[in-house]
Amino acid sequence: MYKFLVAVVTSGFLFAAMPASADTITANEFTNGLNSQFFADFGGGTTCEAAGNDGTFSKRTVDGWTGVGVSGATVGEIDIGESITCVTTDAVVLSEIVLSLLFNGPEFADFGEIAQITGILTDETSLVGQLRTTAVDTTADWYLDDTLIGNATNLDPALSSDAAVWSIANPFGSNAILGFILEAARSPICFYETCTNQSDYNFVSATTRVPEPGTLALLGLGLLGLGAARRRRA
Repeated sequence: MYKFLVAVVTSGFLFAAMPASADTITANEFTNGLNSQFFADFGGGTTCEAAGNDGTFSKRTVDGWTGVGVSGATVGEIDIGESITCVTTDAVVLSEIVLSLLFNGPEFADFGEIAQITGILTDETSLVGQLRTTAVDTTADWYLDDTLIGNATNLDPALSSDAAVWSIANPFGSNAILGFILEAARSPICFYETCTNQSDYNFVSATTRVPEPGTLALLGLGLLGLGAARRRRA
């Protein structure tokens, strides 16, 4: 029993000392020209598919940021009527999604662009999120089911010389999802009194949340308690 307890205590400290690692999908991992791609190291295995227009993945790099979109209306971007859908084998909680080329205007005649990200929940319902640019080049708002949740973090300003990159932390809160759908939504802000196909952007990365070191330490303590209970019964 002593050896068992030593092993348990040691394992607890090892869990606490282990560095946390997160699963991430990045645009660099996509292959141009494919319409479906499998990622073994994300969510127990994840399949992403492109749809709309010619329905194949297309990458684009601007100001050092590489994103992926759908080859069609705008090469390397997700336009109105296009989508990228990623479905996981295991449920995941997303800690971050990064998007780029989402401008607020007047860059490229794109005013108030909106990226729409739908999270597929484990009970088969969904949460619809929208990243909406504002009049400020470094500010965008994140909405869930039309409720303002907070601001995205700007990683590169929404200027024609930059890549308009945005990081959304915990996009679906603590909700576990079995996938997400990336689409563009029509903007209510019009350019020359037309609201047609303004919104377009691309996907840079998605990262899962991992247990905090404190949680791992608690796991070790739980194992220690199990060992102590065994000794009392012996």
